Amino acid sequence: MAFNRIKLWGIASALVIGLIACEQKKTEPVQEEKEVQKEEIQEFPNEGKIAYVNIESLEKHYVYLNEKRKELNNRQNAIENELKRMNTQYESKMKELQEKYQKGTLTQEEAEKGEKDLMSLQQRFEQRQYETQNELLSLQENLMRDLQEKLNNFIEKYNADKKYAYILSYGEGGSILYADPKYEITNDVIEGMNAEEKKDKE
Repeated sequence: MAFNRIKLWGIASALVIGLIACEQKKTEPVQEEKEVQKEEIQEFPNEGKIAYVNIESLEKHYVYLNEKRKELNNRQNAIENELKRMNTQYESKMKELQEKYQKGTLTQEEAEKGEKDLMSLQQRFEQRQYETQNELLSLQENLMRDLQEKLNNFIEKYNADKKYAYILSYGEGGSILYADPKYEITNDVIEGMNAEEKKDKE
């Protein structure tokens, strides 16, 4: 009987040891897989996450945009001065004809010529006003397109190692109602884009 107990115990022990060995073999790949996943998470900590850029802050502090806006404002002021001069010329001609008419010195020939001159000045003013409005609109559109292109190019390079799933634009009146500051990367974008602009000028 004792021999049988020892024999049975030996068989049971062998079975237990075998089961433990099998379990270890089963758990080893799982553990290795978890370690690989952990390494991937450490390598790309932002993967699957969302970041955002405050567009209003970017527009305020982006040196390139501020310089281009100054150029646009200068051009707008120049256009306004040009139109003012044309309007002054028209008003001066009108005043001259009115004074002659009131004095009774305005001849029929002068009146007809004066009317043609006024019509010509008015047409030139309206044509120039139309042209300059389109010019300013085109300059504004080109500037916004240029800004968007520069931003897209920078974000693509910036996110090459950051691995954000989405980088959104945030601003007052936009579709995003709330943005947690810990996901904001505006300062990184401003500093990076300004650094690139400075490098391009060197």
